[in-house]
Amino acid sequence: MSKQANNFQFQKGLLAKGQEKLFTFIGDLTWQGAKCPFWVVYAPTSYKLKGDDSDTVSRLIYDNHLRPGDVFLRKYDKYWSSFFIPGDLKHAGMYVGKIAWEDGIKRHTVVHSMSEGVLKANAIDFFRTDHAVIFRPSLPEKACELAAKRALDCLGRPYDFDFRYTDHKALYCTELIGYAYDFTDEERQTLKENYNFTDDDLVFRFHLVKEKRIGATREVLLADNIMLSNGEVMFMSKGMDKTEVFKKYTELRLKEGTTPNFALHVLKMDKMSL
Repeated sequence: MSKQANNFQFQKGLLAKGQEKLFTFIGDLTWQGAKCPFWVVYAPTSYKLKGDDSDTVSRLIYDNHLRPGDVFLRKYDKYWSSFFIPGDLKHAGMYVGKIAWEDGIKRHTVVHSMSEGVLKANAIDFFRTDHAVIFRPSLPEKACELAAKRALDCLGRPYDFDFRYTDHKALYCTELIGYAYDFTDEERQTLKENYNFTDDDLVFRFHLVKEKRIGATREVLLADNIMLSNGEVMFMSKGMDKTEVFKKYTELRLKEGTTPNFALHVLKMDKMSL
């Protein structure tokens, strides 16, 4: 490799590292409004999801009403990074079940991709947020379990700062979900042979949208579009029913001839005791 090529690669590496540090820093900033003493707060610790919503999430998780492959979606109101992400929902993670961590303790776990890369977190910690949705793709349970395994296998991959959905060596948050449900031909065949599934049973139907990212137009998967894919909302925090994505979700379900039943799930949870 020539000296000029080496210099180019070195500069490209520095640019990528600078971009990563900048995105990580911005991702922890919130705008508090000009009336506050400090307009910008770094890594705030106060969130709007609390009370009844927090109780419901806890019961869903700890009473084992979730299953591996369920998708967690969330939104913060004033994080700077949210201003650059289209839609009502801004981040996604996948519930992978109660699994053993390195210390030997089993925890309800979510896998998601942050600026630090693909990592795992305690499921309840994911809901330290302002607004949230739990979405269940309408695939057979065994297929969802495979998706959870595929997500776990991605642990340690870097964050995709280039937002290239066609290359999964690095993954942004929603790309991780799409990738986990994009089974290989061999995986599909095994599921069909073992459980008599059809090809239609194994399709997670979402669509990519064109967005301008990092100076170029990319086809990206938005968190809103996960909620608008084939599946059902298991939980939705207060206030989400006022959003545009909820209106679209309701319209889609009605077109399919089904009634959105997230309220029934929440009602059932309300009748349970911790």
